[in-house]
Amino acid sequence: MLAEEKLMKSHLDPQNISAETHARIGLLGGSFNPAHKAHRAMSDYAMQKFGLDAIWWLVSPQNPLKLPGQLKPYAERYQNALTAAQNVQGLVATDMEARLGLIYSIDLLRHLRKNYPKIQWLWLMGADNMVHFHYWKEWEEIFRQVPMAVFRRPPYTGMIRQSPAYQLFCGAEVLPTEPEKLFTGYLPAWTLADNVEIDLSSTEVREGSKQAW
Repeated sequence: MLAEEKLMKSHLDPQNISAETHARIGLLGGSFNPAHKAHRAMSDYAMQKFGLDAIWWLVSPQNPLKLPGQLKPYAERYQNALTAAQNVQGLVATDMEARLGLIYSIDLLRHLRKNYPKIQWLWLMGADNMVHFHYWKEWEEIFRQVPMAVFRRPPYTGMIRQSPAYQLFCGAEVLPTEPEKLFTGYLPAWTLADNVEIDLSSTEVREGSKQAW
């Protein structure tokens, strides 16, 4: 890759892309309440495994499945994510959902696909989200909008095969040894990543039972 291409790839954030941008970008949404080493490990793995040019940490203004009182103030969570992502090549913490006034993933995906049609998107999420995915707004349509990489996370990995999402879309599973099949354009397509599991949650960090880093 040429030096100027490397520079361009290092600035693939929502402020510096256009409808003509060609790139492969991973999307990791969450409350980041707070950000921690499991978020970074997932991002590092995804960047290498799937040949991503960037990963956006989508700091949600409000998780629809959580009560407002369960989250720290948005400004605090966003700043925490910015700090955790700084100086990491290709990693961008963004407040675009808040700026766009969106809280549902399906609405953000429609916005991204419409406005940046030449970017290859990859949705990144933990096994816990896969297990509870049927509670998300238009969850079946999300599978048809974007390829997905589901990351192993204890104790949820063993529950995936019993989930409604797996039962409906098991035929669209891509082997972790064939990651490029996620980007053929044929959807739905998802894979269960062969990452090393990290037993850590934001709840444990907040409660002080485990360290964020």
